Amino acid sequence: MITVSCFYITNYNDGHINMVFIKYSKYIKIILNYKSIILSIEQLICNYKLFQLYLISLILTENMSIIDLMIINKKKFYGISTMRYWKNVYLVMCYKIIFLQKFYYKNPFYSKEPKRSTSMKKINKFMKSFYYLYKEGYIINPVFVFHEYYKNETIEISEFVNRRVDYNNKIIILTNILHNYGYDVYYSIKKYLF
Repeated sequence: MITVSCFYITNYNDGHINMVFIKYSKYIKIILNYKSIILSIEQLICNYKLFQLYLISLILTENMSIIDLMIINKKKFYGISTMRYWKNVYLVMCYKIIFLQKFYYKNPFYSKEPKRSTSMKKINKFMKSFYYLYKEGYIINPVFVFHEYYKNETIEISEFVNRRVDYNNKIIILTNILHNYGYDVYYSIKKYLF
């Protein structure tokens, strides 16, 4: 089954970085803005930074088995619904349709699986531009993105746990006061705690 995932970063005035990963059964097609390569799954796993970005794209993409179609001026545009990293500052926690850069007019689910991976010369050229963007800070470190995603997803749970801990601490305090000092002190203090 073919899956499509996307990692999208907008920069200040320098445009955007759009990384689309189209995974087939044996190969994966990686599109970085308008450049693309095809790697075997083993080659992707061996490349640490690309593999991290692939994992982040899986987390940030809303549904990897659905491609969105928009018709603008009687032209078809295919895209994927994903979260964006906004201006190298923060992760936007809502989904937006990001058009497929290189082949926006083709549905990737109708494509056939590649027969072989891209030549080493083209892979090296692609990786040179990828590492340039990574080194210059246009591509965010995936660990930071994952940390922010994890923090945003778990903030409600942590607030709930903190409220429950505070409530339980108040109950323990009141129980000890009731046990040690009696009802008079217990009712006097209870009105200040709750």
